[in-house]
Amino acid sequence: MHDLNTEALDELEILLYYEYLDTLRNDFWKFCLYFDPDFFEERPFLKECAELFQSVYEGTYKKVSISLPPRYGKSYLTSIYCLWVLGNNPSASILRTSCTVTLANKFSYDIRGFVSDPRTLEVFPDLKLAPDKAAIGAWNTTESISVGYLSGGAGSTIIGFGAETIAICDDTVKDVEMAMSEPQLQKLWEWFGGMFRSRKEKGCPEIHIGTRWSRRDVIGKLEGTKEFDKQIIIPALTKDNKSFCEDIISTEDLLIQKRNLPTAIFEAEYQQNPIEAKGLLYPRDQLNYFKGKVNIDTPVISVVDVADTGSDYLSAIFAKTDGNKVYVIDVLFTQESVETTELALTAKLIKHNVSVCRIESNNAGRIFALNIKALIKSQNGTTEVQTRVTKTNKEARMYLTSSYVINNFYFRSDAQGNYIPYFSQLVSTFKNVAKNIHDDAADSTTMMAEYVKNSLMHNW
Repeated sequence: MHDLNTEALDELEILLYYEYLDTLRNDFWKFCLYFDPDFFEERPFLKECAELFQSVYEGTYKKVSISLPPRYGKSYLTSIYCLWVLGNNPSASILRTSCTVTLANKFSYDIRGFVSDPRTLEVFPDLKLAPDKAAIGAWNTTESISVGYLSGGAGSTIIGFGAETIAICDDTVKDVEMAMSEPQLQKLWEWFGGMFRSRKEKGCPEIHIGTRWSRRDVIGKLEGTKEFDKQIIIPALTKDNKSFCEDIISTEDLLIQKRNLPTAIFEAEYQQNPIEAKGLLYPRDQLNYFKGKVNIDTPVISVVDVADTGSDYLSAIFAKTDGNKVYVIDVLFTQESVETTELALTAKLIKHNVSVCRIESNNAGRIFALNIKALIKSQNGTTEVQTRVTKTNKEARMYLTSSYVINNFYFRSDAQGNYIPYFSQLVSTFKNVAKNIHDDAADSTTMMAEYVKNSLMHNW
């Protein structure tokens, strides 16, 4: 066998070089390893996500989702993916939204920078930014037909032409507070069905990336209706309680987070189990509901949990009973001043012709109750005001009455006004009371449950 001459070796080296570039254009995961080897070699699990992304680009799937723990690199992978798609098809159009406009703009800015990066130019020499259309939220390549890359915050107005190639929802739920707010989730869903999908051309595939916060967020609802062709869900801790990737988050650090965070938050953010799955005292889908007027010939009763501090809520519940069934017909749930809440509570007591109102009198409740009595008398009301001092452990009381509430209480499905924040806080309450920021709604609901259980034999 004869040795190859220098010229032949040079030609072979050039051939292999161009074959290598073709491989990077045709294999997204290999492009990731080329573009940022340190980052992606440390995260081999992202290969499965990269292959799913490529399958979407090639038309194998139309709707997919990816849910990974924090710091796993899902958003960075998505940015590199947008770059790779535009490199392969400079006339492509991509829509990408995130939880805030600021974050969406940050991703857009990053990708624009990647387009001019020497690493990109070596693989995709024809990919160039259009100098006259380079706004941070909407920019073009020199080959763009309508728009190359369009970004926006979840819930915001997205101005521009529609996306034809790929539409991406990237972490549209900002945090646990949003995940536990029914009004915010409903607004997000309406925005997704309206604004987001109106910016998609017919046949444009969707990629959904984000923490599995709730069964009622966008990913949760699409999952519930079985719209995804494929989903990738990776929990931070394995079934053996070991870190899925020690290089990213160690088992020790994860177990510390598990001890310190409320169970529902850890399960959602790290394990990708929606907040409804574990840790909540009153899971929304386990409660009973009613709407409209309750036509029961029994008197209205009320309990009041008085606000102890400036950040607490006064939570007053008004209910009618029918045997074991308790219908929460109205609430007063407010952080207003004592003077304002005294007048508001009195007005509701008289409006509903409440027979008995029980007020917790542990701290400021006793003086509050005396003022309510005086106000009722001054307006010729007939409500009997009672006071009760609570001595037992709050967490134990809430836990012991929770099954009674779940089985016997009925809440409005047509809630308005104060009822909405009351119910949102109620279904956001954790079993571990020490980890709740506020538990006024749950505390007052517990008071009502105790009152009904103890008084049921006497028919009020």
